Amino acid sequence: MTSILERVTKKVKHLVAQNEQSPQVESTTPISPEQALRRQIAWHYLSGKGIEIGALHSPLEVPPHAQVHYVDRLSVAELRKQYPELAEHELVEVDIIDDGETLPSMADASVDFVIANHMIEHCQDPIGTIEHHLRVLKPVRFCAKPESFAQL
Repeated sequence: MTSILERVTKKVKHLVAQNEQSPQVESTTPISPEQALRRQIAWHYLSGKGIEIGALHSPLEVPPHAQVHYVDRLSVAELRKQYPELAEHELVEVDIIDDGETLPSMADASVDFVIANHMIEHCQDPIGTIEHHLRVLKPVRFCAKPESFAQL
């Protein structure tokens, strides 16, 4: 029997190969191959209601049938003070102010997906963080941790 991880790994490898072979779609905003791959994976796997942690100025583009609530540790005004280098960028409106590592305000099995792009490498306890992210996910779930996609 094939495990879920093996099936997802196979699908991601297929999407990577497909992304490398397909012509780039013209856009008014240029995107990197990594961003194009993330978008393709999101459109394939994400649906329902979920969260994106720490999106700041570069939220993941999700399909129309997916609803995202943005989680950060600070309000937008406080984030602007924390990151003055992002002054020229539009930041996503934070829906939930919470600790993205532990998500204490979120109920167990309350979301369909968790997006945490480039977050794990900043965590005090990466394994504990993943456990908390899995805790808030419903049984049929998807947790995007794309730092490791290049390793697949």
